[in-house]
Amino acid sequence: MATQHNDYYLPTGDLVLQVEDVLFKVHRHFLIQDSSVFRDMLNVPPEEGRPASEQRPIILQGDSVQSWSLYFGLYYSRGPFYTGTPNLSTEEMVAVLQVAHKYCMDKLQKDIVDFMTDSGYGTPQLVHLLVAARLIDDQELEKLALTRLHAIRSPPTLEEARMIGIEGMHSILEAVITAHRSSNRDYGF
Repeated sequence: MATQHNDYYLPTGDLVLQVEDVLFKVHRHFLIQDSSVFRDMLNVPPEEGRPASEQRPIILQGDSVQSWSLYFGLYYSRGPFYTGTPNLSTEEMVAVLQVAHKYCMDKLQKDIVDFMTDSGYGTPQLVHLLVAARLIDDQELEKLALTRLHAIRSPPTLEEARMIGIEGMHSILEAVITAHRSSNRDYGF
């Protein structure tokens, strides 16, 4: 049995979504405005003339409650991209980016990527930028994140390495070895 979201089950909402076992009742305006997927989906008349309701929500498979909560927080709390002062961590931005990318929210995706690209050059920020690049399959952004990670010469923690994954760590190691070879250092590789 699905339960109502504490913050985003709004009495005036006109659309019910189910993510995992949580119901969101929100205003379709934001989704139609942001997402070509939702714009197309919501412009098709519902089956049998019945709109999505608590008994018949639109079920969003493979998404997380956290990602959608953060997404709706951008609108209902007048959050990070409206005030110009982001209040999401880079990890939370990656969570919103998953929703933005999956549902073709191109402007939001670009805003998040632009902000993450400019938001700092410490290892944690760059690890999240690398994760974001892989999520949206942006090879240029991935190359930028890897280059910056290599330049700061601060290795990722074990937790960060797990986030990056084996392919990412291989790319970092490959960049380090290539840089060392080009500087004529012999490390036995």
